[in-house]
Amino acid sequence: MTELLLRFLVIIRAHLRYPRLNSLEISMIDLNSYVYFNARFWGTLGKLAVGICVSKPDGTPISWLESWKRSSVDIIFALIALTVEISALLQIPTETFSSLTWINRVELQQTLSPDWFFWINLLMQIWVWSELIVLLFNKRKRAIHDYIAGTVVIKRQFFQNSQSSSNPDPMRD
Repeated sequence: MTELLLRFLVIIRAHLRYPRLNSLEISMIDLNSYVYFNARFWGTLGKLAVGICVSKPDGTPISWLESWKRSSVDIIFALIALTVEISALLQIPTETFSSLTWINRVELQQTLSPDWFFWINLLMQIWVWSELIVLLFNKRKRAIHDYIAGTVVIKRQFFQNSQSSSNPDPMRD
């Protein structure tokens, strides 16, 4: 947990020096946190707060590989979006960027994005809605990313019952 806090502080410091990289840094923290928390603590902070966790269908903890697989489609979309954002940011002079309000910056970045990015955004929306539809219409309430990684989301009490005493709960660390 200390490592995550240190990384966060380094990014905040960089943001103060280079405000143009704000959303890039936030996106990278977000991507890393999903993979890290799912692999290390068997769920993101939100899942842990409501008493659910991510496991394999047999109730065993997921590995780093399953955690990466679970987030793979989101990571691919995020990397494409970040690439487009960086290319747009590099086209804006620093003086112009600094003089704009937040909303004007976003609008300018959108105008500088390539035309094909519209289709990427459309694919992202299709992905999100298909995740929801699959989740709503299957018995175990698994989303597509759960099928990709071979995972399920279960109540934490069931997960703790499936653990043996030789494999302690990492939340007690």
